[in-house]
Amino acid sequence: MHPIDGCILFILKGENKFRVRIFKGGVFMKRLKKLLNIPVVEITSGKLIGTLKDVIYIPPYQSISAIVVEENSLFKNTKVISKDYIRKLGEDVAMILKKDESHTGYELYKNQSILGAKVIGDGGEEIGIIEDIILDDSGLNVLGFEATAGIVQDLLEGRIFIPYSNNLLFNGNTLMVSNIDDIKNIGGLKNLFK
Repeated sequence: MHPIDGCILFILKGENKFRVRIFKGGVFMKRLKKLLNIPVVEITSGKLIGTLKDVIYIPPYQSISAIVVEENSLFKNTKVISKDYIRKLGEDVAMILKKDESHTGYELYKNQSILGAKVIGDGGEEIGIIEDIILDDSGLNVLGFEATAGIVQDLLEGRIFIPYSNNLLFNGNTLMVSNIDDIKNIGGLKNLFK
């Protein structure tokens, strides 16, 4: 069974906005790009620390490693907060235990993003480019990756979902997929008329 088979889509109406939530087996799934620019709050004091600017994910691990926060100050410094201090990456706010002052090395990770990486099959064929990371409801664990094969292909066939597995190999700017059968298209006009 494929990780997105049997998903239920919820459309929630909030204050002047709609949200689509994907529900699968007791878990809501989130897209990383939807979490960027949410406020980051220290839950012990309720203090606003800053804004979520990036997530550090280092393959092949299934969980994120840290978040990058732009501080709410005059100088807009960035701080890296390790996953040990993160409680939840919600849709509207990221909750952390305390600001982890020991990590300021965002520059080390800045150019190692999996977003924009080419997806290559085990036969050498180019499948697409990583557009987003799909996270579980806590926002801390990677469920898979969303890739695009181009705007026309996305419109006709849908975006490509690559579930997380230990068989994925990330090499700098390339994600190698050893089992192409796990890949599934989501959306697209073709799937609309099935």
